[in-house]
Amino acid sequence: MLIAVVAAAGCSGGLKRFAPPGFVKYEDRAKGQPVSPEIAARIEAQAGGGGGFPNLSQQPSLIPAGIAAPERDALGRELAAAGAALDASVKADRAAAAAERQGSIEPQRDALEEEIRKDDAAARKERGLPPAAPAIKE
Repeated sequence: MLIAVVAAAGCSGGLKRFAPPGFVKYEDRAKGQPVSPEIAARIEAQAGGGGGFPNLSQQPSLIPAGIAAPERDALGRELAAAGAALDASVKADRAAAAAERQGSIEPQRDALEEEIRKDDAAARKERGLPPAAPAIKE
């Protein structure tokens, strides 16, 4: 807000003083003020091409040649083999996931709880704290 007030009050250069380096207004170019050559080249490149509609008379009128039948068949066989390999890996992954779901995780959970309890007891002993109250089992 302060910058706008100072600029509006007639500070030398107005807000142009705060513009980032290389910031060029098109009005400045029209007035003939010096511009960095890199910026001038970038402006010319942007103004030079692009846009417009394609000239349809210059478009190809023939369909490009396709892939030969033997090569197309070979590609089809490669894709079918890759698909079969992917199907096999998906089936193996699903079987492994089903086997994991069949097994019980309670023994692992109980082993981890016991390990945590022992670690907690050792830490309390090192720090001189009283033993933790036993966990309430439902």
